[in-house]
Amino acid sequence: MIINDISGLKLIEDLWQGNSLQFVLALSSEADSRRFLLEMPVRAESLSSEEAQHLRRLYHFRPDTELTAAIIPRQILETDAGPALLYELPAGRLLASMTGRPLATSQALDVAMRIAQALAVIHDAGFVHAGISPARIWYDEAAARVTLSGLCSAAGHGRVHAAPSGHIEPESWPYIAPERVGRTLRTEDSRCDLYSLGAIIYQLFSGVPPFQPRSILECFHAHLALPLPDEICETTIFPPQVARVVRKLLCKNPDERYQSAAGLVADLRRIYDDWQNNGAITDFEPGQLDSRTQLHFSDDLFDRAHEFRLAHDWACRRQGSRTAPVLVLTGAPGSGKTDFFRRAILPDILESGHLAGCKFDQALLEQPGCGFVQVADAICRTFASEIPEVIELWQKNLEAAAGNDLGLITARVQALARIMGHHEIDETLDPAEARKRTCRVWKIFLRVCSYVEKPLYIFFDDIQWVDDLSSELLIELLLDKNSANTGPYLILAYRDEEFALEHPLRKAVEELKADGGSVIDLKMTPLSLHGVEQLLATTFGGQLDDSGALAEFLYRRTAGNPLFLRHFLQKMHAEGHLSCSGTRWAWDAAALERLGCSDNVIALLCARLAAMAPASRRVMEVAVCLGYEFAAAAECHGDLAGGSQGAGT
Repeated sequence: MIINDISGLKLIEDLWQGNSLQFVLALSSEADSRRFLLEMPVRAESLSSEEAQHLRRLYHFRPDTELTAAIIPRQILETDAGPALLYELPAGRLLASMTGRPLATSQALDVAMRIAQALAVIHDAGFVHAGISPARIWYDEAAARVTLSGLCSAAGHGRVHAAPSGHIEPESWPYIAPERVGRTLRTEDSRCDLYSLGAIIYQLFSGVPPFQPRSILECFHAHLALPLPDEICETTIFPPQVARVVRKLLCKNPDERYQSAAGLVADLRRIYDDWQNNGAITDFEPGQLDSRTQLHFSDDLFDRAHEFRLAHDWACRRQGSRTAPVLVLTGAPGSGKTDFFRRAILPDILESGHLAGCKFDQALLEQPGCGFVQVADAICRTFASEIPEVIELWQKNLEAAAGNDLGLITARVQALARIMGHHEIDETLDPAEARKRTCRVWKIFLRVCSYVEKPLYIFFDDIQWVDDLSSELLIELLLDKNSANTGPYLILAYRDEEFALEHPLRKAVEELKADGGSVIDLKMTPLSLHGVEQLLATTFGGQLDDSGALAEFLYRRTAGNPLFLRHFLQKMHAEGHLSCSGTRWAWDAAALERLGCSDNVIALLCARLAAMAPASRRVMEVAVCLGYEFAAAAECHGDLAGGSQGAGT
């Protein structure tokens, strides 16, 4: 029992305690003696900075609308132990206090159905939880309802995805969806909540979750790679029909799960009614009433057979060779260069070596070598996870090869300075000699970081905005025949229409080709009409009326640009011209013909920015000034967006 006061509240009872956070019943010291719920640290030393920041995000990114299925923090209090969130006290009790043992079948089915109903309300309102666990579920048996805490969302324009959290609560480890791990290259959406619910239903019947990781790494491995335990097949624990539902919910691929909470509710209702009325559950195929009520885009790549063949050719030609060809990805804005790399090329790279990358930014053109600084930061993060013997050998080789000139890099790359220590810079060097030595030591650094067992791959994205020093370094790497035998492997991506033909780096690529060097050009062309049809088929699961006519309309309007196509569909959905009723999607052809929309993706995005609320638009203006550092800045200043409006842009 806690007997302390916080900001006029008397803490009277511990309701639940986790690893670092607890729920405490608080009594107002005012005359009305109202009861509240406090989410707060167990003790000051138990709360890490990441956890404290997570609590603040739960407050700052809370929905700005009332949701009957969720309790929203009303206030954030700063205490000696760290931040605390103040809620209205929900009815019922925390599910975490009920899940130490299997529940009776009737109660387990009721709890599962009520959670699914709560998720349906949240998803229909355009939000996602993305952190469901028994420690976030309040079950009111008397009223037969569930409310959820910890809702942290950012939604809009027909998309539902989680706001950036940067922290996964230990209590959530057994329940997080594979896509939340961040290593599947899949987009988070409302289906991650359905996976979490699958793990919770498993626990309701068995007494334990399907996976019980002891660390975050075990958590990642379990949800990404481990099959379900054999208990799911034992009818003494799981009624067969419940087992089939749970299996569907816990599919690693979100496209194979239930696509909507409403579809799950329908199946659980059928199972519950059968059990209550007959004491047995009639067999049926799960998901018959399921539909894609949310606009989820498939992670599949469409109409890219030729591009896949070229990527496969590049992979085959580099195997066993240190003279692998340079891979060049080109295309218009929104054509899918970066997406193709992440989904078609990156998995193969990660199986055989290390990856480092950078994304050049117009805002950083005046910062010499900024691209290589990003690359070095990524390399340092990679090597920091190696065993001590590997790190020591890497340090020794780098010190021997670079000598005192290493200071020309460590002065710019703090992560490398922490590993290699301080190195003096020869201040007497004239600018030309300093630049020459800088180029030399960068080449040495990259060569040492790339070795046969684990070669180094570097992805340089948006090189149409390359700074002068980075351009010079890239040219030397491309044209230096000696470096071709020592690595690294280079992958370049740029917008061909925005990269001048006379640019020295572009001319260097052409020179490499002319000199017999191996270059694979992979141009991302627009989708064909067939590709647009494939995208619609996977997005709507065959539940779209007159899909062929819509494909033709979209193809004409977007010219097959993948990003433009997705944004156009989002605009249709947001404005009510594309909607779902029951299990079918329909679109308003007449309204679409009158729909004012831009002729390209850049203009469409500008129009969306112009339509934002002034405060949200101001946030985006700040983001433009910060460039690609904005994500990190937003993590540090979660209150910049002023709530969910800014987070949803």
